[in-house]
Amino acid sequence: MLRYILGQAAQSAVRGDVDLRRLYYRVLQRRGKARAKVAAARALLVRVYIMRRDSIDYEEFRRRGMARTA
Repeated sequence: MLRYILGQAAQSAVRGDVDLRRLYYRVLQRRGKARAKVAAARALLVRVYIMRRDSIDYEEFRRRGMARTA
Protein backbone atom coordinates (compact mmCIF):
# COMPACT_ATOMS: atom_id res chain seq x y z
CA MET A 1 0.00 0.00 0.00
CA LEU A 2 2.81 2.41 0.89
CA ARG A 3 4.53 1.70 -2.41
CA TYR A 4 1.35 2.55 -4.31
CA ILE A 5 0.80 5.77 -2.36
CA LEU A 6 4.41 6.83 -2.87
CA GLY A 7 4.05 6.25 -6.63
CA GLN A 8 0.91 8.37 -6.73
CA ALA A 9 2.57 11.11 -4.68
CA ALA A 10 5.55 11.09 -7.04
CA GLN A 11 3.31 11.54 -10.07
CA SER A 12 1.65 14.50 -8.40
CA ALA A 13 4.98 15.97 -7.27
CA VAL A 14 6.40 15.71 -10.79
CA ARG A 15 3.63 18.01 -11.97
CA GLY A 16 4.37 20.61 -9.29
CA ASP A 17 8.12 20.52 -8.68
CA VAL A 18 10.58 21.63 -11.34
CA ASP A 19 13.52 19.58 -10.02
CA LEU A 20 11.51 16.35 -9.80
CA ARG A 21 10.07 16.99 -13.26
CA ARG A 22 13.59 17.41 -14.66
CA LEU A 23 14.68 14.15 -13.01
CA TYR A 24 11.58 12.32 -14.25
CA TYR A 25 12.03 13.34 -17.89
CA ARG A 26 15.76 12.68 -17.85
CA VAL A 27 15.19 9.11 -16.63
CA LEU A 28 12.14 8.71 -18.90
CA GLN A 29 14.25 9.32 -22.00
CA ARG A 30 16.90 6.81 -20.96
CA ARG A 31 15.00 4.08 -19.12
CA GLY A 32 11.26 4.33 -19.69
CA LYS A 33 8.14 5.37 -17.84
CA ALA A 34 8.14 2.78 -15.06
CA ARG A 35 11.72 3.45 -13.98
CA ALA A 36 11.21 7.20 -14.22
CA LYS A 37 8.25 6.92 -11.87
CA VAL A 38 10.26 4.87 -9.39
CA ALA A 39 13.19 7.31 -9.60
CA ALA A 40 10.87 10.24 -8.87
CA ALA A 41 9.29 8.33 -5.97
CA ARG A 42 12.71 7.56 -4.51
CA ALA A 43 13.82 11.19 -4.85
CA LEU A 44 10.60 12.29 -3.14
CA LEU A 45 11.15 9.81 -0.32
CA VAL A 46 14.72 11.04 0.19
CA ARG A 47 13.42 14.61 0.40
CA VAL A 48 10.81 13.62 2.99
CA TYR A 49 13.44 11.78 5.02
CA ILE A 50 15.78 14.79 5.05
CA MET A 51 12.97 17.16 5.99
CA ARG A 52 11.87 14.90 8.86
CA ARG A 53 15.44 14.31 10.04
CA ASP A 54 16.27 18.02 10.14
CA SER A 55 12.76 19.14 11.23
CA ILE A 56 12.46 21.61 8.38
CA ASP A 57 9.71 22.51 5.95
CA TYR A 58 9.89 22.31 2.16
CA GLU A 59 10.77 25.98 1.72
CA GLU A 60 13.82 25.56 3.99
CA PHE A 61 14.77 22.41 2.11
CA ARG A 62 14.66 24.31 -1.19
CA ARG A 63 16.63 27.21 0.29
CA ARG A 64 19.38 24.86 1.46
CA GLY A 65 19.45 23.26 -1.98
CA MET A 66 19.81 26.62 -3.69
CA ALA A 67 22.63 27.60 -1.31
CA ARG A 68 24.43 24.35 -2.09
CA THR A 69 24.23 24.81 -5.88
CA ALA A 70 25.40 28.43 -5.79
